[in-house]
Amino acid sequence: MIKYNGYLKSKRQALQWSEKLENIDTETSHAMASMLRNNWQYIAARPDLQPEIIAMMECEPLNMNRAGSVMNKILNK
Repeated sequence: MIKYNGYLKSKRQALQWSEKLENIDTETSHAMASMLRNNWQYIAARPDLQPEIIAMMECEPLNMNRAGSVMNKILNK
């Protein structure tokens, strides 16, 4: 199981999280990795979304419905 400690605060941390997501090797995890890389500033500014993102990423296997829900909240800012 992957552990995501703390809140997202920097681009470096977003890149680390996205790299771990890419290692899961599913289409949704790759989409989440891309979303993290491209929207990290928005996510860092929304601490209310971060516990949900962290909980979703700690699930194994990755919850596809929850991932889609989180991605929609972020992309439809």
